Amino acid sequence: MARIIRFPLKMKNGAEVRSLDELKENFDLESVLGYFTDGKLRTWLADRYYDEKAEAVAALSKDMPDLNAKLCEILEVEYQAEADDTDLEYIQKRNEKLKILSAVTADQDILKNIDLVAMNQDDLYDILDEGSDKVYLYGEKFEIPLGRKNTIYEGINLPLVILENNKDIINYEEAGIQFKKVSYERRINPYITKGEKLFLEGKYKEAFPLIEEAANNGNPRAMYIMARYCNDGNETVKINKKERNNWCEKAFRYKEPLSMYGYAYWCLKDEQSKLYSMIFNDIKSLAESGDILAQVIIGYMYEDGSGVEQDYAEAVKWYRKAAKQKNANAQCSLSYMYAYGYGVAQDYAEAFKWFRKAAEQGDAIGQSNLGYMYDNGHGIEQDKAKAVEWYRKAAEQGDARGQDNLGDMYYHGRGAAQDYAEAVKWYRKAAEQGYAYGQVNLGYMYSKGYGVTQDKAKAIEWYKKAAAQGNEAAKKNLKILGVTI
Repeated sequence: MARIIRFPLKMKNGAEVRSLDELKENFDLESVLGYFTDGKLRTWLADRYYDEKAEAVAALSKDMPDLNAKLCEILEVEYQAEADDTDLEYIQKRNEKLKILSAVTADQDILKNIDLVAMNQDDLYDILDEGSDKVYLYGEKFEIPLGRKNTIYEGINLPLVILENNKDIINYEEAGIQFKKVSYERRINPYITKGEKLFLEGKYKEAFPLIEEAANNGNPRAMYIMARYCNDGNETVKINKKERNNWCEKAFRYKEPLSMYGYAYWCLKDEQSKLYSMIFNDIKSLAESGDILAQVIIGYMYEDGSGVEQDYAEAVKWYRKAAKQKNANAQCSLSYMYAYGYGVAQDYAEAFKWFRKAAEQGDAIGQSNLGYMYDNGHGIEQDKAKAVEWYRKAAEQGDARGQDNLGDMYYHGRGAAQDYAEAVKWYRKAAEQGYAYGQVNLGYMYSKGYGVTQDKAKAIEWYKKAAAQGNEAAKKNLKILGVTI
């Protein structure tokens, strides 16, 4: 004969009661009323052979004026009328809500906090009136009041949240309002955060913890900005291309256009053009709406002919829009266009101006290039000491070109006292990042024994690394040493 599966009754204190004595010991009227309304109390009693009590419970009706007292009498518990504030209608509604949600989620945090689940707009207001700082949303859509600050809204079925007119996610974020697992109106870009706003203002150190938190919470734009930190340093983190690519790979899974570009640019070797063509229109649409990061990227795409026909003048247009809003990447890119005369008349003074703006915001690429301008007297009076100053700033952030150039200054004694050991130190840092010029320079130092013990094998090792990247000087030096490539 099949055995009966006897379920326990779970009380508010968390106890799972399996006998009448345990029920009396852990009794709470609200829980018992809930089990009465859904029929489980009668079944629980019958399964334990409390037949008379089961029949007595079955004889009760929900509309009895003394229902609560009768239940207590049947279960042999003292009824305390003065402490009885139970609401059967509320309990029934709560049980119905629990039944619905139990069918769609097994998340115990939600099921244990059923009173914090809003099923409609009125529910939402009632929960907020109770002063809760967290609300779960289960329904089609909810209007979210900006005036109720410091509140977390977490969706259960990815509900649509509607923000107040002319307000955006940042406005809510500034009020301490957070959203999780929800969808937004089409006009809303949920990935633009306060951290991104600070980043775009050049407040890199202040922005970083907010960006990192958002990235770790699944925000793909924040992941793309983390990749930018790892690529550019921004006087906040050490440049780390492996970590940059890791962020791009994480972000790509979300199919957000800017993060898809970062993945294509930094991580892909094949099928780049296919992905560029797929995302170009989406990125351009964002750029036209005033999205600064998108403006920079659409500039890159026009400059390189990625997903669109190459157009330097169009690239300059977009770089300028973002550069005027203090974006360091756009400022560096606009500088290149002026330095080489792409899309504009060549103008070193204008190139110097924009490199300085980027460098002064802590951008390592801008710093390295500003050093180069001082080193060669492009757009400014030549100043080797200034060149060393800016190369060092870039080098200390991990910029390989800045490291190699700083090594050159020490090797030649330009702007700093000649110091071969210091030159080797910076050449090595650049070489270990895979920078070909740093590799060939480090190989040369080993071949001559400058600043390091002479070691032909080490020289050949570094020359080979540079030669494998197509460096002609490395190939020539290997030939001199009698090494066939």
